Amino acid sequence: LHLAVSVVGSKAWQSKYRLGGQQKWLTLGLYPEIGLRRARELNRKVRGLAAEGLDPRAVLRPVTSPDPVDTGPTVAAMIDYFLEHKAKTAAESTIRRDEKFLRPLRAAHGDEPFANLTARKVMALIEAAERDEHHEKARRIKRLTTQMTRTVRKRHQVDHDPLKGEEFELERGASDHEPMKALTTTEDFARVAVAIQENRGFIGASAALRFVLFTLCRQAEARRARWDQIDFDEAEWRRPAEIMKQRRVDEVPLTPPALEALAEVRGLHPEIIFPGPSLNQELSENFAAGFLRKHNLQGQQTIHGIRASASTIINESGCFPHYVVDAALGHQIIKGVERPYNRYQYLRERRAVLEWWADHCKQMTASSWAP
Repeated sequence: LHLAVSVVGSKAWQSKYRLGGQQKWLTLGLYPEIGLRRARELNRKVRGLAAEGLDPRAVLRPVTSPDPVDTGPTVAAMIDYFLEHKAKTAAESTIRRDEKFLRPLRAAHGDEPFANLTARKVMALIEAAERDEHHEKARRIKRLTTQMTRTVRKRHQVDHDPLKGEEFELERGASDHEPMKALTTTEDFARVAVAIQENRGFIGASAALRFVLFTLCRQAEARRARWDQIDFDEAEWRRPAEIMKQRRVDEVPLTPPALEALAEVRGLHPEIIFPGPSLNQELSENFAAGFLRKHNLQGQQTIHGIRASASTIINESGCFPHYVVDAALGHQIIKGVERPYNRYQYLRERRAVLEWWADHCKQMTASSWAP
């Protein structure tokens, strides 16, 4: 008997048993609706049926009773299971996003047995989103519901497939998700590069902006950077898998301007490289909002868009192969069957890309491009 706690905080009792030489799980119900005593009773019943060679899911589901075990796991429990399973490999921000898009399904059918979920019910949510012209939301509901169904079936949680044989036709409306704002020519981006290098706001935020500019890392990765990840002797930042979008270890060459940004914040916090104004926790997600407002960059450039700006400008220069530029951005460039064998990280080439970019940013500050 296990009490499973999902990434979104809900708790469910689960019974583990063996049938036909295979390990299986059965969700008994949610806690605290089902207490420990009742959960133990249900667990003994499940294990007793399994010992007799009977599948508890097949025996218990047809029984009509208000207890969740009699109708199988709920839609909410399966959503939690799916998010918890996905959180093992996906970034925290991805899980938060998926949880948001699954809220309509949870709100409408969360308390219902998953076995009663039908394609018609899912389609009703999709149609409602499309009527409001939220086409991206409609696509996400369809995609995530399909992923959830495949995940729970693959993991032997349920046998029911509410979407089997169904084909959803979605309208091709404008996406709710706009491309990241980015200035992609040297002439336009010079204003951003100069503003970042000359910005003298709160030291933690100012240094973090310069670090992002010269490492081309994601904003969340800079916020979660720690001193024990920095190798000053090798001039490298060794990013652990837990802060990476693709959940893999990665090494970032540090150029002199990036090292200068680190030097500015040495001593502010023993662990966190870029602490917030209180100096006892990392910067907030919106630490750059004031900078963008101050320099009238809202609607033109985002901090994450720096990566798009740099990628476009560097690729346009023709100085480096596109896959090296992608590697400098921390993308997984080796895929498929080659991935287990070719483990080269292109560190030398990535350092050359970042050094070229640092020099280019310095030229923007000194040249007539600067405003």
